[in-house]
Amino acid sequence: MDTPDLVQSRQYLSRIGIWPRARQLNIEQWLENLDDGPDKDLASALLESYVHLNEEQILQAVASSIRSISALPRFGSGSQRRTEWERYLSQTLVSFPLGIDGDAAGSGYIFARLARDKLGFSEPQIFPPEQLIRKLATATEPIELLMLDDIAASGTQFVRAWNRKADTHQANLSFSDLYDFGKISSVYYVPVISTI
Repeated sequence: MDTPDLVQSRQYLSRIGIWPRARQLNIEQWLENLDDGPDKDLASALLESYVHLNEEQILQAVASSIRSISALPRFGSGSQRRTEWERYLSQTLVSFPLGIDGDAAGSGYIFARLARDKLGFSEPQIFPPEQLIRKLATATEPIELLMLDDIAASGTQFVRAWNRKADTHQANLSFSDLYDFGKISSVYYVPVISTI
């Protein structure tokens, strides 16, 4: 697609509310900063491949992904499914993978707020990873775990988070250890976008 058509198509996405408004993301001004040639060609390629998800789209994607779990055979069918799904949602604990230790600005906290404010999970169901590991280390009954995330690119971040150890009164433990010990009965990893 040539640059003028590309700009026009992206401006249309802004007008209908799929992309940010022009005052937030002015494509023409951005392109004017570049010289004709390889830089502008690269910028056009980036613009053509860019995908923007606004807050409402992210909320709908997360909610839809979580609801899709209810179609699994373990929840039965018909009225049984509704009862089992409601039980699952009321008993599930929610967490998120962190990219690095102490990642205070990580996107996981945004998803924790989204789970609480928009998806109906109560505050006592939502834990940062280290706190949840400490809670599970002393749990007497296995729990259901839902891990929310923005993007799964290679899966490495989730694997690291799953295996990251946290100090507990018993030992340094990870989600993986707790799963092996039977403290987690099921876990669903729900990223908004997955490239794997």
